Amino acid sequence: MSSSKRYVIVTPFTKADVLAGICKIQGLDVWIVPSKQGAMVVHDLPVPVFDDWDISELLGGSAKPADDEQSEEPAADTPTLSADDHEGVAKALARLSRAGVILLTSELGEDVGHEEGVSGLVTALVYDSNGTASDTPAGLIVATGEDILEDLLLGHKDPEKVAGAIRSGEIDTTAIERLAERGPDTPLPPRRPRRFFGKDSS
Repeated sequence: MSSSKRYVIVTPFTKADVLAGICKIQGLDVWIVPSKQGAMVVHDLPVPVFDDWDISELLGGSAKPADDEQSEEPAADTPTLSADDHEGVAKALARLSRAGVILLTSELGEDVGHEEGVSGLVTALVYDSNGTASDTPAGLIVATGEDILEDLLLGHKDPEKVAGAIRSGEIDTTAIERLAERGPDTPLPPRRPRRFFGKDSS
């Protein structure tokens, strides 16, 4: 049996490169996929693998990892926002826009229980500009969205194979970082005069 977990955040940002730059500055290594509805953040979440069956799985808890898989305490300088924190990422991006964002999460498994083939669950949350989340019907969001949204959620397509997709962790944000480091009194470079109908503007 194989399983996967992925989230897609639909944003109102029209330019994928701008959203990729925002994610890079936030320390996020995620895929940014362009779409007509707005650029989307796509990231695969780690799926826990249990070597031995544990009663806590049946009771809804989490099994205790093996001794050699115990996670260490994060370092003090570790970024507070992780790409695996899908709710935290959605909340941070929602606060950058008046329209907010939509977070969709899919948990899929193959040949689960008595079900043959791929089955699973897709959930959706709407985050407003204050970062407050509210439930929304995932089926409605997927049905009214573009085909690429469904393909990404159901694993029919990998984000790196979508035309125009950008991996935020691999882009160069030197220019953006320089602008961010400018003080309020730092003069901007002179701007060339714009031309209207072949004449310089006065």
